[in-house]
Amino acid sequence: MPERPFPHEHDADAVVPAPKSRTAPRQEAITASLAALHHLIALGCERVWFKYCSTFDSVPQGNIGPVTEALLDALGERCTVLCAACPDNGRTVYRGHLFVDDTLPSDSAMRHHPLTPMTDSDVRRTLAAHSTQPVDARRPHSADPLRGARRPGPGRPCSRRLTNYWISSTT
Repeated sequence: MPERPFPHEHDADAVVPAPKSRTAPRQEAITASLAALHHLIALGCERVWFKYCSTFDSVPQGNIGPVTEALLDALGERCTVLCAACPDNGRTVYRGHLFVDDTLPSDSAMRHHPLTPMTDSDVRRTLAAHSTQPVDARRPHSADPLRGARRPGPGRPCSRRLTNYWISSTT
């Protein structure tokens, strides 16, 4: 992260730091991601979005869970929503299994990726393998998958968990 903000960063509608956390050692990924978070907070950022790889490829020692947990802790939050689906890019999730177009990544060349082999396309198991918190998989029951979702707060407790909200269609 820069020592000080870049010119015009304070006036930007969005600032996108890009720490190399996907294949970095776990503690290095956490440290870099927290530095990016603190940079954004110093700029007055009101929303934080942790963007991870669209193929959710990670080994059991991966960084998606640990970085997410570190960001939650730093923000004082108890839960979050993770969504591996991005239909515009051919990424969909059906019953917890990630598909790239119509193929499970674990049945594709991604299975043999030299840095992040995707040997299990069940993102619930993948995330649970490198998270210390429970993973709660949910499926939407309406066209608006977040309908009725509420932030935790007084009278609305949220147990500490990582929530995966599977979206299998754009309708």
